[in-house]
Amino acid sequence: MNNENTLKIHDLRIKKNGLESRLIEIHNRLLAENNLADILRLMSQQRALRSRIKEISYRITLITN
Repeated sequence: MNNENTLKIHDLRIKKNGLESRLIEIHNRLLAENNLADILRLMSQQRALRSRIKEISYRITLITN
């Protein structure tokens, strides 16, 4: 693996870690929330973040293989 790919993987992992942190924050907010509209909005944000995390994981896999 060349340096360019190593840097790409490093950047993607940093981005993925940030998204995972946001996902944890949303989960904690969901636990404290009791307004249905806010719960549904937070759940939608969770789905979007999970999708982006999967996409980044896939891109990392493509680069490493």
